[in-house]
Amino acid sequence: KQWYQRRVAITAGELNSTRLFISRYTALIERQNAELLEEPEPDMLRQAVINCRQHEAFLKVLLNDVVVATDQVNTLERDLRSVLIQLQNTIQSKTAVPTNQVYPKFISLAKIWTGFQDEMVLLSVISNIQANLEPFTRSHKEVLPDSILQPLLTGLILRSDEER
Repeated sequence: KQWYQRRVAITAGELNSTRLFISRYTALIERQNAELLEEPEPDMLRQAVINCRQHEAFLKVLLNDVVVATDQVNTLERDLRSVLIQLQNTIQSKTAVPTNQVYPKFISLAKIWTGFQDEMVLLSVISNIQANLEPFTRSHKEVLPDSILQPLLTGLILRSDEER
């Protein structure tokens, strides 16, 4: 559960960072269109906005996947507790229990275990995706660092998509 909470926080933070890039780049494009400025290169800014929008869309999907996986793990945990209680109630302190009473519970237990294994595979995939996305965010900081952007953003109001 902690892993999922951490992934949600990391992904949400990355999403917010990407949205900040989008609002900065969009504000600069709007200024360039209004004042016919040539720095930074307009085409580069447009490409940066397009890349950030793609990154934002991907992060939204990833965040949704993490939330859905969290719900699935919670359901599996609840089901596991329920089946273990049923199994304990069925077996109690008996030395022998009829197969038709315990076998279905062990089948349920195996299905729950398989579900946990599937979620572990998903965890691995999500971790790899997030690790591979990190250089993308870093590249924006390198191509258009704050030292270049801050002077250009002076006096501009950064608006989110909702505010536009």
